[in-house]
Amino acid sequence: MYRIYNAIRTIKIPFTRSKRLSSSFCARSHTCGELNDSNVGERVTLYGWVQFQRMNKFLTLRDSYGSTQVILPPKFAKLKPESVVKVSGSVAKRPEGLSNSDMKTGNIEIIADDVELLNECPQTPFSVHDNRNVNEDTRLKHRYLDIRSAEMQKRLRMRSKLLFKMREFLCEKHNFVDVETPTLFRKTPGGAREFIIPSHTVPNHFYSLPQSPQQFKQLLMVGGIDRYMQIARCYRDETTRPDRQPEFTQLDLEMSFVDSENIMNLTEEMLKYSLPFELETPIPRYDYGQVMIDYGTDKPDLRIPYKIENIPQSMPKIKHETIKFIKLEGATNYLEEPQLKELMKYASDFQGREFRILQTNDAQNSIHKIFNSKPEDIILMATGSVPQVCSLLGNLRVASADLLEKSGCKVRSSDYRFAWIKNFPLFEKNDGKFESAHHPFTAPQEKDEHLVYTDPIMARGNHYDLVLNGFEVGGGSIRNHKSTLQRYIIEEILKEDSKTLDHLLTALDMGAPPHGGIALGLDRLVAVLCNVTSIKEVIAFPKTNEGRDLMSCSPAPLSKEDADYYLKDYISKKQSEKPNTTT
Repeated sequence: MYRIYNAIRTIKIPFTRSKRLSSSFCARSHTCGELNDSNVGERVTLYGWVQFQRMNKFLTLRDSYGSTQVILPPKFAKLKPESVVKVSGSVAKRPEGLSNSDMKTGNIEIIADDVELLNECPQTPFSVHDNRNVNEDTRLKHRYLDIRSAEMQKRLRMRSKLLFKMREFLCEKHNFVDVETPTLFRKTPGGAREFIIPSHTVPNHFYSLPQSPQQFKQLLMVGGIDRYMQIARCYRDETTRPDRQPEFTQLDLEMSFVDSENIMNLTEEMLKYSLPFELETPIPRYDYGQVMIDYGTDKPDLRIPYKIENIPQSMPKIKHETIKFIKLEGATNYLEEPQLKELMKYASDFQGREFRILQTNDAQNSIHKIFNSKPEDIILMATGSVPQVCSLLGNLRVASADLLEKSGCKVRSSDYRFAWIKNFPLFEKNDGKFESAHHPFTAPQEKDEHLVYTDPIMARGNHYDLVLNGFEVGGGSIRNHKSTLQRYIIEEILKEDSKTLDHLLTALDMGAPPHGGIALGLDRLVAVLCNVTSIKEVIAFPKTNEGRDLMSCSPAPLSKEDADYYLKDYISKKQSEKPNTTT
């Protein structure tokens, strides 16, 4: 268990480490967040945005580091909020009893002798000081204003600090090489849809934006860069969800001559060095099959105390059916009929399962004995096949925790609960066809390699996921470093054309070392650390759920001139391929 302190509040943002650095190489003498009693009597020059102005006498000046009260010269004109000003004056101690403990600079004020308006701001579409009731589209359309808010400032600066510490740990302390890989690549088999970029220099040919640097980092291992890292931009052309974006950032690592434990141990030590709280290691390891049975998901939120349980031996069995349950201790004190109906409705969306809610009370002593429950407990019970029942109860485990917490019951512990999930299947079947459970470059576990040729569905992958509070924040694997096995998986099991991977297969034949790695989803990791539900809250300029940038109105239609330049060869080819229907 890792004790949670609000990560945003506890992390040391760079300016707090050396306040003077924030004013170096610029015109201000100090920031708006650093002046205190020790500065009384000094002449200072501050720059910032007008937050408040009261009685044409008091001004609150804000910048990225805090705010400072300014006493304006007599008969000073009214300034509009969010206008940019320069203030020069002397630091004075506030009068007795007028200190403000909510401000870092609350013991002092600036007696201004000169205030210069640098840029007047008209009325803003929302208050930067309080954007809690502003709808998301408005915030995204005026993102440059939204970024001025204290919360966005804290999140982006925390993200910057986290990336700095990760890079420092890897490159300075463990000899990793930061290598930039191409973002103009080619379409390759498997995975999500990719963004396609036309080439005007090679007619009817297209680049694609890579979903990850996967192939390039493997090629770097072949090239002898035995420890690679990159803060990588990745792209997927798919419908977005609150935890997805069409372009996203990951910390990408690859190492030669390693096994899965080496990669997991390195990742743990990096997180321990970089995170804004104390992380206990080693992080617990869990078997994929076991978490699917205990929690109904391979991304369990371990802060929730409920587990899926088997019915006691004393209960009658149903032939060819599995019966399992979750016990919600003390839930009758918080969940009433409307919430229970909501759970029933939620369960009705899962086909092929029978679901019941048992409310134990004093009149049902037999139920107490069977389920070892108390009168205030609620039992969620489901029947069906094992995968169906575990999937349903796994979802209800989270949904009931959400409902209980909305009703005032503390369910989740106040921890950051990391977990490694291992022993995933190497392949899955979808509509009778084999698919890679992770990606086609994942190696089988050494003792399962023979199953790739004899019984692929039983082979386990040398793959590991890192889960934090119910979210997958990282995933990696040991790779296939021999071309014969890699080619067999692509051609014989996945039934894909290996020609698109000739460059990689040829490289593997050139003395590729055993290698493996991991990628951490930085957007999702920072979102969990900041206790926000959407990764949009930790990205400076995110897209909407439909992949649109409301600020710049992108994507945008091509002009006729641009379409002719970029697409004329492709359009001409398609037109020439149309059958001749004239008679």
